[in-house]
Amino acid sequence: ETQKSCIFELQDEPTKTKWVSSIALALEDLEKIPPESAPDRLLEKQHLAEATIVSGYINLSINSPSGKFKQYWCVLKPGVLCYMDKPDSKKITGFMQLEHYDLRILPEETFKSNPLCIEIFLPQIASNLLSFKTIDDMLAWQNAILRFLPSTGAFEPITALCVINTNQESVPPGFVCIESTLSGKNANFNEGGSSSGSVMKLCYQRGGFDSEGVPFPPITALSLRLNKPPGMLSSGVQEMVSSRWTVIEKTFYKQLSANLVSGSKTPEMFICYRSDADQPSIETISLIW
Repeated sequence: ETQKSCIFELQDEPTKTKWVSSIALALEDLEKIPPESAPDRLLEKQHLAEATIVSGYINLSINSPSGKFKQYWCVLKPGVLCYMDKPDSKKITGFMQLEHYDLRILPEETFKSNPLCIEIFLPQIASNLLSFKTIDDMLAWQNAILRFLPSTGAFEPITALCVINTNQESVPPGFVCIESTLSGKNANFNEGGSSSGSVMKLCYQRGGFDSEGVPFPPITALSLRLNKPPGMLSSGVQEMVSSRWTVIEKTFYKQLSANLVSGSKTPEMFICYRSDADQPSIETISLIW
């Protein structure tokens, strides 16, 4: 992990002594705080809480033609519906990347034991049923989910990308993490073949303005850069990236390597993007493997 340092320029020796003593005492106090109550962890919880739009128990049927339902604790975050066994589960069971899906309300007679159902589906790929106990619950979830569907959502262009190692970092505020592929698989770029266990995922942000109120330029192209070890060549030429491209080399928070295949024996792989004023913006990002 990259170490960070700050340099303080102070006017005189007494001021220096005062600051050193105060910082030393603060560090001693921090060491006494349980990890779950540390400032970084509290900040992370605050970000996650703000990102949660609605949560609660829902009966789900995941790609089951017979409509076999199971109760899950569901959490809707911007662009992502995730589900797990219970609220304090350490492992998330699955995700739905909503901007790839559509929604429809099923007739009450479709499932007599679960009459209040909506379907979140991807034609010919995925069909997920959500069953509710009351009409109010169904309408609340339906309206919240509709905000993030391509057929009803008014999407701003994608203007920022980042890579995070979800073992050590949370999703940055304002970003949406791509949690699943189109077919519902885990969207971990480092899945399989890695000895490090790092879970590397791509996040994106839409819209936004700089400090002067100017809209961020939309991203218009994506690519990958491979870093070969010295002596390894691809088609006789090492891969180079022009100055028009921005290479994501570090993760958002921890400033760890953003190598998508960290710990594997394959060449390093980094995401690149660029913004061209004369090219159409990227509306959605989908992963398939």
